[in-house]
Amino acid sequence: MREICWLLLLVPLLAACNAPRAGDPPKLSPAARLRLLEAQFPEGGQGADYLLVRSMVAASPDDAALQDRLALAAGQAGQPAEALAAQERAIALAGPSPERLLVRGRLALLAGQVPLAQHSFQSVLAADPAHVQAMTGLAVCHDMAGDPAQALTWHQAALQAAPTDWSVRVNYGMSRLLAAQPAEAARLLAAAERDPSAPRRARHNLALALAAQNNAVQAETVLSRDMAPPEARALVVAFTQWAAQQTAQRGQP
Repeated sequence: MREICWLLLLVPLLAACNAPRAGDPPKLSPAARLRLLEAQFPEGGQGADYLLVRSMVAASPDDAALQDRLALAAGQAGQPAEALAAQERAIALAGPSPERLLVRGRLALLAGQVPLAQHSFQSVLAADPAHVQAMTGLAVCHDMAGDPAQALTWHQAALQAAPTDWSVRVNYGMSRLLAAQPAEAARLLAAAERDPSAPRRARHNLALALAAQNNAVQAETVLSRDMAPPEARALVVAFTQWAAQQTAQRGQP
């Protein structure tokens, strides 16, 4: 049932991402943008210690380590603005380490501050040109800014640097999918069907790419690894409807 609730939120908002006409930058809905960002954060974080860390920071506001912890906890608790403010405070107190800049970039994306996120990731790459997480973060910045050519360049660079990193591959596949390239997205995510280390979201995105190619049977098979057959079937139906809406929008003048 949890998957169906997630579906009801995701599919209508993804449908709002009108496919761009030639020459137009893509316009992504907030939900589609968040979908692009999923791989930027570890799975399973629920921000359980959020209130505790807030109270600790209130007692010691000049403790940079506590500000770091608050940034993480607030981000996991769905408070990106507070998380970003805490990370900025940590940077002001203890300096812009690559780790802090990377976290600031992720949080700035979630807070809708793409230029700040881009600057953060670029600063990390200036110090470490091979930093994979900064590469994929910068790629997502370009996705969200409507610059697919630069986005693909950075996604590909990240994948070449870390070909087994599922977070990189999931972001790259979702970028291809939202750019109306479901076959390429499916190719990138195909191994998720067999790889036990692949995260659940990789199989969800693979199923979405398959549904967009009218391959409902294989999409249901992929989803059935994580849920009961009725839930998988319902999810495929909704994925197929979304794909049909995208196709219709691309056909509009």
